[in-house]
Amino acid sequence: MNLLPHIPIIPKFAKTLTHLTKKSPPYNSLTQISLLLLISGLINFAVGLLLLSSNWLFAAIQLPLYTLIAFRLAQSLGSCPLKWRRMSGYTILILLAHSYWILFLLAYLHTNPYNFNWPAFILAMAGMVAGIRFRLHYTYKRCDCQIASAAINQAFHDQLSPHTDSKKVQALITHHPALPAIISKSFGWKPLYIGEKDHWEINLICTGKSLVSLPHFSYGALWLNTQNANFNQVSDHLRQMHFQAGFQGLEYRKIKSGLAEQNDFKTSSWLTLKPNQEAQFNSYSGNLKSKIRRGLRNNFDLEIGKEELLTEFYKCYARHMRQLGSGAISKKFFSELLNQYNTEGGYARIYLLRHNKRTVGAALSLAYKGFYENGWFATTPAWQKKYASYVLHHHMIRDAISLGCHTYSFGRSTTNSGVHQFKKQWNTSDIPLQWIIYPQPAINLRNQSWIRTAWKHLPYPIGNRFGNYIAKWIY
Repeated sequence: MNLLPHIPIIPKFAKTLTHLTKKSPPYNSLTQISLLLLISGLINFAVGLLLLSSNWLFAAIQLPLYTLIAFRLAQSLGSCPLKWRRMSGYTILILLAHSYWILFLLAYLHTNPYNFNWPAFILAMAGMVAGIRFRLHYTYKRCDCQIASAAINQAFHDQLSPHTDSKKVQALITHHPALPAIISKSFGWKPLYIGEKDHWEINLICTGKSLVSLPHFSYGALWLNTQNANFNQVSDHLRQMHFQAGFQGLEYRKIKSGLAEQNDFKTSSWLTLKPNQEAQFNSYSGNLKSKIRRGLRNNFDLEIGKEELLTEFYKCYARHMRQLGSGAISKKFFSELLNQYNTEGGYARIYLLRHNKRTVGAALSLAYKGFYENGWFATTPAWQKKYASYVLHHHMIRDAISLGCHTYSFGRSTTNSGVHQFKKQWNTSDIPLQWIIYPQPAINLRNQSWIRTAWKHLPYPIGNRFGNYIAKWIY
């Protein structure tokens, strides 16, 4: 990926980065871990000797014991979720070795050297997983974040302008001030606001694995002191956070400056809207107008609403994602969007397309400061041949014009894919997307086609439940 050119670090950031790189002496954690394992090992070994004749009672003790050990061991590794999640795999290995050797010694001292207590080992592993899960669940409760160069508990962009890398669009749906809180509450993450007051600010979400602006959206959220300010200042700060402060997961999503290239993987499709609905329809090609008219002759019914339509929308959306071989984002995320995005000038609505009271298409769209984007869209396969997709987009475009919006975004798609070609029929402009990532991932789960193939063959209830978890992390 072409990164922006390196420039010397701004002096004001030097103090911040010095503070970021200050770390507690490693022997503190090492001492705590060693003492914890030694004391718990001695206790477990002594209990095991006393209960040699009652293997099941000893096995039952392993579950609560290793739950506590795993939780305390995780706590000793610090309060930063980024550091803790990277260490969780090593924590499991340490605990597995610890449990194995305790049981091996007890088996060696038993009358039968081969009498290894497998039930105890299995319950110990269950306790390890439970302890780590508890720690991950409360990982942000006492998180003492030192990432920001200014106040991190609240945004400070009141005197700044949204930055979009587009001269025609002054703000994106991701610039809505409530969005970081919506994402964080939906997935159990933490919002961060970094920057330099009165100069620039960027919204980040700490997922515990990386810092992202913004997960599950095509664009980040950046504010600068002027719309045409240079992005290098922000890019350099992110680069320094990665290389000097040692953060192993940083991602900023933006519109790519300049013309689209053949190797651009993801593209957003934007339609510049006409001042009224009639002019908009007349601007379409004859072929597109014919398809819309054919679809309208099917006598579809359209319903627009908020959370009262969420259940029906989610059924259509989740089944559509399964057909694509992808997991569906949790229902809670859409509920939070509908409840919180309709504030401070935002607009979030569900659109249901029905035929004889049966839902054949569904979409959820957001609008902010004249920019309207259809973010989640689904139609049932049987009705795609009857132009349901064309009719649903047609109605949403009309709604966007009635709201006074200047741009209708069809959302992102893989460049030159079938979905991308469908969007081009509407005379859209290709907006290449650039995701600046430090470091580049060794394996991109999005590109693993075998996962999508396997997913399609899972029973729907199982696939949907696990899909919610997988989709949380594939953003």
